[in-house]
This record gives sequence, structure tokens and C-alpha cells, in this order.
Amino acid sequence: MAPFEFNSTTHFVASSESTTIDVYELTPSTTSPSSAVRTTDWKIVVTVAATSHQQQENQYDALKLFEEEITGRDLSNLAEYLSQSHFYVNPLGNCFIDVSAGDGEFVDPAFGVQFLRLNDTFNWSQYDAVNPPPPSTVGNLWDTHHGFPHRSGEKSEAIVDYKKQLNEKDEKLGKLKTQLRSNTLDLESAKRDMEKYCKWCYDFTCRYRDTISASEAAAKIRRRRVKVARSTFVALSPPAVSISPVRCRVPLFKEEAIDAFWLLDEDENIIMR
Repeated sequence: MAPFEFNSTTHFVASSESTTIDVYELTPSTTSPSSAVRTTDWKIVVTVAATSHQQQENQYDALKLFEEEITGRDLSNLAEYLSQSHFYVNPLGNCFIDVSAGDGEFVDPAFGVQFLRLNDTFNWSQYDAVNPPPPSTVGNLWDTHHGFPHRSGEKSEAIVDYKKQLNEKDEKLGKLKTQLRSNTLDLESAKRDMEKYCKWCYDFTCRYRDTISASEAAAKIRRRRVKVARSTFVALSPPAVSISPVRCRVPLFKEEAIDAFWLLDEDENIIMR
């Protein structure tokens, strides 16, 4: 058993009894009024079983409408409702009522009207199916009657396509968000690694600068020690001198002359008197 794909705007569901749902295709004559059709305009397509007893004799046991399946108890309730209301409903919720089944309750048989189109739409949302918005005017409610595509149907099909595209874009957006979170985590990890590396470079630079400063200070101290040592050496090792007594005349008050001695170096320069 499988669900029947109930998605064509020319297909209508109805029920002559509360145990089965009949799917009809509307093929009206273009000469008929747009608001009424005859019994001969309906062509049965398939029967959907609403009870377990009927399911053994039919191929389908559910209706698939806008990606939602109507089955089980909901299908039985739908069959019972259609049987009592004499409605013929398409996937968009557009309705025809079988006025001939009311024994003149709806329309006088003298008018020759068998099926009358309703302006209200059927509420499919009670079966968790999409309920398309009603048409804006009565004139375009059922253009298929004259051989033109149903405008509301086109809009509803477009809405379904848009929803599919929206779901696909939501999936892509979810994947992109996941990838973005992953990239963000990778970026934060790389940032932490970079901070660690920068800190290591800073510490290394500081240690290198301290080492250079210490080396320069030590070199300065060594140079100072060399200068001091050289000065000390010069001070401790004066050039060789010779003391040569030189006799000279030094005038005194009494104009007397005494002997004086001068300290001379090797070049005969006076070092100390």
C-alpha cells in the first residue's frame, strides 16, 4: 500500500460513503458557466481506502498532500466529512458542492445545475497539510475550467518550491555556520600560539639585550683595568734617570756662591731640583 500523490489542481476528492475517498479529475466543457459543472465533467481516477477492510481491495491507503500524508483516523474523518457535506475538494482547497444530492435543498433542480462552485476554501491545515490562501477574486478562482492554468495553484506550487529552496538554503546556512565556528576556533588557537611566540621572542630579546649589556660593561671594566694597569706600570716604572752633580753659582744676599745639585734624565733634562 502507498499514498496517492494528491497534488494536481484538476484532481478533487469526494466520498459517496464514509469508508472510501474517490479521486476525480475535472474536465469541464469550456462552454459551461465558470461557476457550475455537470456530472459528466467528472472522471474518477482512483479510490483511496479509509478503513482496513477497504484497504485490501484498493491500491492506496493515504493521501499525500504538500509533503504531508493524511492516513489512518484523519483519512476516515475526511471521508466522513466529504460524504456528509457533498464537497469535491482539490489540493488548493477549492470546492464544488454536489447540489443534486440535496434533493433540492441547495439549488432548485429546475435550473439544471448539478455542481456549484463555492467561494470559500477548504481548510487542509486541520490535517497538518498546507492550506493555501484563498484567491483574491471570484473571477480567477477556477480558470482551469476554461482551459487556463489555475493561478492560485501556480502560486501554491511556487510557495512549495520556495519552501524547498528555503530548506536547502537553511541547510547550507547551517553548514556554513558550523564551518564558521570551526574556523573561529582555529583562529583563536592560532592567535594563542602567536601570542606565545611573541612572548617568547620578547623574553629572548630581553635576555639577549641583558647579555649584550653585561658584555659591554665587562669590556669597559677590562679596558679601565688596562688603563689603570698601564698607568700603574708607568708610575711604578719611571724612566731611568741619572743624578749628575752640576756645579753652579747661586747668588745669595751676601753674594756668596754655593754648590747646587739638579736631578737630570738621560737627555739631560731637569726632572727635579
